[in-house]
Amino acid sequence: MKYKVFSGTDCIGETNLETRDKGMSISIGLLVPTEKYEQIRSVFQAFNDIQEEKNQYQQAKMQRLWQTQIDSLCLTVQRSDGVIIPTGWIQIYDFAAHTVGDDELEIHAHVIEPAKLI
Repeated sequence: MKYKVFSGTDCIGETNLETRDKGMSISIGLLVPTEKYEQIRSVFQAFNDIQEEKNQYQQAKMQRLWQTQIDSLCLTVQRSDGVIIPTGWIQIYDFAAHTVGDDELEIHAHVIEPAKLI
């Protein structure tokens, strides 16, 4: 099944959520971005900068700022029929700016009601 990923009312990509970890209630898939994704791409790429920061105090500060930015994006996952999948969190991994040739995007979503994935 195809799912659309939204930031507010903007569709930022599509995914099949190909892999599911039922024990952890996490669904994972490749994300095919839309043009709207480009407007927020830097937020997801900043995650890599946080991981590379050596100073723990600075890393914690960057993490708090980044989490505020992620929360402000109001990310949701919807089935192709428009039903919103309740999630605890959504993370998009985008390593394109940090790893040459790695331009695939991956989405991880903590799904609160897995039955809605169908």
